[in-house]
Amino acid sequence: MDYFSLQQEIELSGIESTGYLYEHKRTKARVCILKNADENKVFSISFRTPPEKSNGVAHIIEHSVLNGSVKYPIKDPFIQLGKSSLNTFLNAMTSPDKTTYPVASCNLKDFHNLMDVYMDAVFHPNIYQNSKIFDQEGWHYELLNEDEPITIKGVVYNEMKGAFSTPEQLLNRNIQTALFPNHPYGNDSGGIPEEIPDLTYEDFLDFHRKHYHPSNSYIFYCGDIDVEAELSRLHGYLEGFDYQKPETEIPAIIPWAEPKEYTLSYPLLSGENPENKAFFSLNYCMGLLPMEERLALSILEYLLLDAPGALLKERLTEKGLGEDIYGFFDSGIRESTFSITAKNIAEDRKQEFFDCVYESLTEIVKQKIEPKKLQAAINVFEFRLREADFGSMPKGIIFNFQILENWLYDQDPFAFFEYDQLFEKLRKIADQGGFEHYLEKYLIDNPYHCFIVMTPSTTMAAEKERELTERLAKYKAELSAEEIRALIQRNQELLAYQSEADSKEALATIPTLELSDIQREKSALIYTNEYQNGIHTLYHPANTSGIVYLKAFFEANWIREEQVPVVSLLASYLTSVSSKNYHYSQLSDEINEHTGGISTKLCTYNHKEDSDHFRVGLELKGKSFIGSLDKMLLLFDELLADPKFEDTKRLSDLIKETASQMQMNLVSGGHASASTRALSYYSKNAYFDELSSGISFYEFIQHWKQVSDNDLLELGHLMKKTLAEIMTKAKLTIAVTYAQANEETVRREIAAYIERHQQDFDYQPEGERNVLGNLKEAFITSGNVNYVAKAMNYKRFGYVYSGSFAVANNFLNTDYLWNKVRVEGGAYGGMSAIRRSGDMILVSYRDPNLADTYQVYEGIVKYFAELDVDTEEVKNAIIGTISGIDAPLTPSMENAKILGMYFSELTHEDEQKTRTEILDTTPEDIRKMSKLYEQVLSTDFICTVGTQKSIEQDGKLFAKIREIR
Repeated sequence: MDYFSLQQEIELSGIESTGYLYEHKRTKARVCILKNADENKVFSISFRTPPEKSNGVAHIIEHSVLNGSVKYPIKDPFIQLGKSSLNTFLNAMTSPDKTTYPVASCNLKDFHNLMDVYMDAVFHPNIYQNSKIFDQEGWHYELLNEDEPITIKGVVYNEMKGAFSTPEQLLNRNIQTALFPNHPYGNDSGGIPEEIPDLTYEDFLDFHRKHYHPSNSYIFYCGDIDVEAELSRLHGYLEGFDYQKPETEIPAIIPWAEPKEYTLSYPLLSGENPENKAFFSLNYCMGLLPMEERLALSILEYLLLDAPGALLKERLTEKGLGEDIYGFFDSGIRESTFSITAKNIAEDRKQEFFDCVYESLTEIVKQKIEPKKLQAAINVFEFRLREADFGSMPKGIIFNFQILENWLYDQDPFAFFEYDQLFEKLRKIADQGGFEHYLEKYLIDNPYHCFIVMTPSTTMAAEKERELTERLAKYKAELSAEEIRALIQRNQELLAYQSEADSKEALATIPTLELSDIQREKSALIYTNEYQNGIHTLYHPANTSGIVYLKAFFEANWIREEQVPVVSLLASYLTSVSSKNYHYSQLSDEINEHTGGISTKLCTYNHKEDSDHFRVGLELKGKSFIGSLDKMLLLFDELLADPKFEDTKRLSDLIKETASQMQMNLVSGGHASASTRALSYYSKNAYFDELSSGISFYEFIQHWKQVSDNDLLELGHLMKKTLAEIMTKAKLTIAVTYAQANEETVRREIAAYIERHQQDFDYQPEGERNVLGNLKEAFITSGNVNYVAKAMNYKRFGYVYSGSFAVANNFLNTDYLWNKVRVEGGAYGGMSAIRRSGDMILVSYRDPNLADTYQVYEGIVKYFAELDVDTEEVKNAIIGTISGIDAPLTPSMENAKILGMYFSELTHEDEQKTRTEILDTTPEDIRKMSKLYEQVLSTDFICTVGTQKSIEQDGKLFAKIREIR
């Protein structure tokens, strides 16, 4: 400990950790440690990086430092680690005022390897020796032939074009700009596409010199670590630096005396009707808040805007002031903000919206928030914080960001985890009218707010495209013949650099594990299957900290094709409409008071060998403390007994919200839509998913969004009738995960639930299952990028799944697609999946290209045929593949897995066989994939979601082109 001084030590019972705060004596680097029993160890280093402009410099550096360093002089250590480590998390992210580099692993040797590569990357990157890294990751003028027009390419440039493809994302960017003029938060740390080309290589390097120094760093550890040993190791990375006073403070805001108003536009497709498609957004700045106020405002945002029957949203919706009302409270920056937004509203209703918000908030304060509603919301927030279930994300990663919310601004980093004090304080605040006081102080009486009106434009996209084209043409016209030749030469050199393979010697510098570090035998997930009164129950004891996780699956394989979207709709809305005994707002309060949440959905489970054979049903999922399990199961019954789908006003509001959210997802996450659609051309299961959640379902929603109340009433009656049919005919299966100590209580409550649902199940013939047929479609959106998908199935050509397929897929994702689609093509990403069922998908993400990407897919055959890999490279890919299947599961994930294994008929022996095949994969197994891809790529199940310009340019690829509006 000679190199560090201990600043603070604290026991944090809420997260079963000891917190330590250290300072490195020489550089004053800050170190925060959460020592606990978590085997999934986390390390991160963060830097304060407030942007001075919106040229994306912080974001481009985040990408670029992971493209080689002094100790690891290969082109992409990041992707090599992803390919060859046992990491459970490996990423980097740019926030409005910080850049963070986190890693995680359950293997200590691997943990240190990851840490070593990251620390060399941030402090000793190759960006100073190689400007091509900046050209590739940031931006460059692209010209390969002097007769062609100049374009702009770059990974971050194209990522941010995709990031601002939806009006919601565009609005969010402008909220920050409006609230924080002349402040770092008013700049976009990710980069605005129009401003990214203003960034010079010299300014890029200067930003790194200024910000990437130990004195400006915030270093974090979490997990089962040896504190003294880790600090000694950490000193080795810091000892070569001296203290350098950081000039990165986030300045305090100057409060406004008067609110401000702004007007801006967003693009619609040229033929789209702009009527009633304005956005109104009220946005408040609240300054640096204490922890309890931040949590209180998060709860208020939920009560006002998110909960079923949300207090403000309900009033706005009743008056038709927007098809979708949403908002957010953001405490992830120094100056917390609160936003209230109405989407799809007539521009001339601006004053009406403004008045309704303030009158409603005033009325809520005057009438007081109903105590039960407030306490129920506090309960569910406390449940989720104490549970700390973040899915596949390691807990330590989330803890890191929660700590940074204080630590970065010189506040107590551990304040967030003192749950007992925090929630005791919150309940006192609630009892004393404090929540209503916060509404008055931070919303009603707060002059520091802005009102943004965002209106649609059917010409904006074309105008921006024309402006860019003209600007680039003007730039080219001003270049001399010699300068044009130099630009072409620079691009050719960049392409040569990108296509050049790293030497064996350089690759050998990346630290790796050995296969002996991996267990050949994987322990099984143990559960028992018990049959009682016609119902199967899967019992799974686990370390759940007293929480019970439960799924009830009402199997209904007889559902017909035309019923699928109806069942999907009713399943989605069961917790959002009134029930037999409760108004929907009261139902939400009951769920929050007694559980950690209940969700419902239409669900499918594939057979392990064939995606055309699958189980269909209505699934209820919930979690509660053991003492409330009986209440949770009664709430399951309440949801299914008599949902009031005939309430046409409520049904209409929910459908409009769904349409709004799906439209945004189709534009910003088109890779999922394009993939499902392409698979649905031949796959019965994918077509079912397409009908229940894909583009077909979006079109179903759009239809019902526009019908009369009488038609909606008919839909509501159909939903009730269909649910009644499901509950009459369905076969129930239960999966429950619980603490062993609570088994007696669990079995008693499950027995009571089964008694209420005992069945004499009659076999119901399976509903007819079809495929969509190969439509070879392209869907035009108002976005700025493409999502290019191709689907295939290897079982159609007689192949049987092997674990070696997963290893080959590792090569495909981390080598070929990464280099061809991202590095050379400029897309944000390219992905491949090979499933046990036979289905395969190739898809790009935020891609500037279309036809070129399909050509890249065709090149996979040649790639595998010519792939010259040795046993060491295959070993690394094996390790990377194992990391994907060995990631720790939370109790909730285990609960989901046992039900999935049961219905798919997947056994532990199947999983072990696959594991053995992975571990025994040879170079020859990888090369054999060339023949497989030669056959599967001969099919043409393609679908693209993308821009009008790209789709029209490459329209010959498609049999059908449509617009998504």
